[in-house]
Amino acid sequence: MQLLRRNTDFVFLSASFLLTVFYLLLFIPVSDAGDGPAYLRYAQTLIENGDTGAFIQRAPLYPWFLSLFISAFGTVVAIKIVFVVQYFLLFISIALLYDILIVLFSKKSLAMCAALIAMVNLSGIFYGFMLLTETMTMFLLIMTIWFLYNGINKSSLICIFLSGILGSAMVLTRFNTLPLLLIFIGIIFLFEFIMKGSNLRISIYNLVIFIVPVLFIINGYAFMNYQKHNFYGLFPTGGSVLVSRNALIATLDGKEEVSGEYLAVLDIFMTAENQYKEKKLVERKGSLIRFDRLRFTEKLYKGFPVYTAALPELCRFFNINPDKPEPEISGKLAPFYHEIYKLNNNKIWGMRGLSLLSSFRSSTGLVIFGLPDINLGKLPAWIIMGYKLIVIAVSVMVFLISIMYLILCVFKAVKVNWTVILFILIIFGFFLINFVFAAESNSNRFKYPAEPFIISLSVYYFYIAFMYLKRKKIDF
Repeated sequence: MQLLRRNTDFVFLSASFLLTVFYLLLFIPVSDAGDGPAYLRYAQTLIENGDTGAFIQRAPLYPWFLSLFISAFGTVVAIKIVFVVQYFLLFISIALLYDILIVLFSKKSLAMCAALIAMVNLSGIFYGFMLLTETMTMFLLIMTIWFLYNGINKSSLICIFLSGILGSAMVLTRFNTLPLLLIFIGIIFLFEFIMKGSNLRISIYNLVIFIVPVLFIINGYAFMNYQKHNFYGLFPTGGSVLVSRNALIATLDGKEEVSGEYLAVLDIFMTAENQYKEKKLVERKGSLIRFDRLRFTEKLYKGFPVYTAALPELCRFFNINPDKPEPEISGKLAPFYHEIYKLNNNKIWGMRGLSLLSSFRSSTGLVIFGLPDINLGKLPAWIIMGYKLIVIAVSVMVFLISIMYLILCVFKAVKVNWTVILFILIIFGFFLINFVFAAESNSNRFKYPAEPFIISLSVYYFYIAFMYLKRKKIDF
């Protein structure tokens, strides 16, 4: 039996490694799509010790990571190196996930099955060849959870401390993950105080061990922004800290009774919206937009392009340098956003609902805008569409069953599996962030780091159902 377990580890690592090499041979790096060019400019500005004010709303760690390779090898070679590094980050991430799944399933063969499915997830493959933050964010999330999980189970203060450092690094890679730090704090207290039955003093002590590096790193970056850009925080919030700027803009219809000083601002946004309406959303291969009869997609994607179109005129109106609008433009528009938040509160709740629904979608369309015939874009439309439908079905299933499981746990109808609870908290954390902050068109992409956990729970739930049908006694 021990030999079989060792063989399972070998088979998993070998298969995962071969898949990594296969991806590297099959695909080519893409740096000129999406936010890739912006990250390259940010990295080059860091190398030249230039003013990074134009990139103040972007998390700094990924551009800094790029700058290390660009300064040493040049941009062209650096892009190829990062391409390789990202696929190996995927490999390491899934290997760490596999280690946790062994505890969840108690069977290495099932853990291997779930981990390999996560390894061949098309979204993971996609972000591996894209010059985007998603792969690094997922890697840092899984690393954080792995250290946190082992720190709690093995009472290792070093692991808990390292999880605080890695969690902070994750936030500085994608700002939208900041609220997850509260989830991690909740996990430490829940697992220490309830699962392990530790006394309150030990639970608080472990919380402090986690929080200290978080406060040091996050506040360190916020203080750097104060010194360089005259505001204290990770990024300029613009309007309400609880709603994304793009979601607020998406609720505008021109009928808002704003203060007289902001009538011109409203007109600028409505002019930009009219320009947006003249353009049709591009339907890529395998797109599900054709089924959107209620035009939800248009509402989800409206905010950012309208803001982008309005920005030059807003800069002229407020006499702000358009090459470096932040954080000044956010400060000027903050009172306007506050008024819109109060006036369009019902619409904002609608945007929250749409953002939550959008979280169930695939985190990527797989086909690159402007480069439709490379990498995964070569797949037939029916495969792309089928994959997206499967993602929606699996995500909804995991979401609903997880809610049922939590209810059963509350009423003590099932034995609590704390690894399942951990996964549910992480998944629900991303969904809750998208809902509360109304992440609109970004919500499906923002939840990408949670996809390995969604896949893992889906395999686990199918396994439980299969065992139940075989009428075998199981612990949920």
